[in-house]
Amino acid sequence: FHRYMVGVYKVLSYLNEKFPNVRIETCSGGGGRFDPGMLYFSPQVWASDNTDVFSRMGIQHGTSLVYPLQSIGSHMTAVPNHQTHRHSSLKTRFLVALFGTFGLELDVRTLEHSEIIELGKYIKMYKHLAPVILSGDFYRLWSPQLKYSEQHATAWMAVAKPSPKH
Repeated sequence: FHRYMVGVYKVLSYLNEKFPNVRIETCSGGGGRFDPGMLYFSPQVWASDNTDVFSRMGIQHGTSLVYPLQSIGSHMTAVPNHQTHRHSSLKTRFLVALFGTFGLELDVRTLEHSEIIELGKYIKMYKHLAPVILSGDFYRLWSPQLKYSEQHATAWMAVAKPSPKH
């Protein structure tokens, strides 16, 4: 495994040198390759191939214990989820994807008109909140691993860093 990872690092080093203006997102899927070495070559890593929003709560919560939010790839995906077949609201998918690099992994042509309007509001909100979420202080208020109930729930909060006093 070590020789394999050294080889991956060599390939990423070559790509970064050859194409300095291309942003590379690496992937942890299938091999747990979300490691600090990858962040040297790539500013963000896809945290898991599991895109179910309820599963992502736990995945992103655990990943955020070690890595900064701006390095965790997180997207809003289509429903029903192609892996778990669960349904979730657009709002829930937005709130989970908000605490990461935020992207869309769905065909917007399949959305209802009202969902497109709602999605537009969420994208605007993300652009407004991203500086605080990605660079502020991040607090994990309620772990999705706690079994207080059978509900899938987590609570996160980001707070702007205090401005330096002059």
